[in-house]
This record gives sequence, C-alpha cells and structure tokens, in this order.
Amino acid sequence: LAKHGTRLMSILHLMENENCLVILRILWLLVMLVVINHFISCGWYAIGMLDGHGDHWTQKFTEQDTLAYRYATSFHWSVTQFTPASMEVTPVNVLERFYNIVAIFFGLLMFSSF
Repeated sequence: LAKHGTRLMSILHLMENENCLVILRILWLLVMLVVINHFISCGWYAIGMLDGHGDHWTQKFTEQDTLAYRYATSFHWSVTQFTPASMEVTPVNVLERFYNIVAIFFGLLMFSSF
C-alpha cells in the first residue's frame, strides 16, 4: 500500500484541480483506514478463537452465525477502537484486553497524525 501511495501522490501532483486533489487525498486516507481496520479486526477475531486463555469474546456467536457476520462484528469492534463509539463486544481475558489496549493506542496515534 505504501508503494501505491507514493504512486498516487506522484499522480496527484500532476493534477491541477485543487478540489479533485483534496477529494482524492481524503479517499486515500479512508482506504488506508479501512485496510488498517481490516487487519486489526482479523487479529481480534484470531485472538478470540484461541484456546487456552479461558473465556473469549467469540463465545457470544452461535453456530448459525455466518463468517460474514463474525467478520462484520470484528470489523465493527475495530472501528470503535478508533472512534468514541460503543460496542457490545468487550475483551473477556487478559490477552484480549492487552490487544484492545494496543488497538486503542494505535487508534490514538493514527488520528493524532491526521
């Protein structure tokens, strides 16, 4: 993504329309946020599926819940770590709590750089 980002920025410098430039930069930042949240949500789901740490947040799912629903729940959780939104999914063991804290600090760093 960083490689494509530098390519995008070199293309953007060729554009003369200031409004298009601003819109494309905003879209690029949104794409980067979605990609970062994707990886955070995948990590959150993977940690929830680990055995050996007692209870875990994924125990709330039923067998009827699809993988898409599970991913959407994990992605929703990830987005709420970057914003002041609330979520009914919370960490229930030490490993999940530690991952949650790291995600919150990462979110603080991300939004302080914008």
